[in-house]
Amino acid sequence: MSNLKVLILTISVGILSGIIIIIAFYIFLANGLSLDESEILKDTREAFVKEKFNKEVFDRADDIKKLSMFLIRNADTLVSSERNILKKESNLTNNKGNNNCHTFNNCYIFNIYKQKYISQYFPPFLIDSVNYYKNTFDYDNIVKFVSLCGSKNTESINKFFGNISFKLYINEREKINPNYHIEHLILYNKKIEINNSIKSIWDGALVKDTILTDNLHYIIRITPYTGF
Repeated sequence: MSNLKVLILTISVGILSGIIIIIAFYIFLANGLSLDESEILKDTREAFVKEKFNKEVFDRADDIKKLSMFLIRNADTLVSSERNILKKESNLTNNKGNNNCHTFNNCYIFNIYKQKYISQYFPPFLIDSVNYYKNTFDYDNIVKFVSLCGSKNTESINKFFGNISFKLYINEREKINPNYHIEHLILYNKKIEINNSIKSIWDGALVKDTILTDNLHYIIRITPYTGF
């Protein structure tokens, strides 16, 4: 056998050995890090049964509805606010992060409880009004942030208006579990998909709801961990 053939054979064996080692490593890694789906489903289902609606939210339902209706009436103005767009573009141009607001799909996510944020991003002619509604009760202990969508968003029940989601604070220290994620949300004029049963971690979240007032729903959503 010529030296060239020996060299080619040696290289081929080396490459093949490397491929086998890599495959074996990934099989080992996958087995070691594989999800215990049965345990995740068990914990998620148990949390779904145990998780309760916050009574304080029911006590504040009328105030939340008034704020919701005000924001819905001005949704298109707020989403397309020139002041908001210019401020966001300025932050991006200057490589500054913007943790206070995000816009996407004709929606606007913001922290309503931060007065500095309202002063900087809301159109001046709406600032006094939003302060009036938000000061009717202490939102700091209830609302984490707001997702407001304009009338072009496809998730609205009534197509002529936008929709709104309030993400609520929960006692995360007590609720934390690596197998699932809990969210409490208040929705106004927004489509809801109720789901009280899952057979796989890939079936989506478990969702239950209750009605606070007409078109104002309070939901609990518990999402099983899928590894992503």
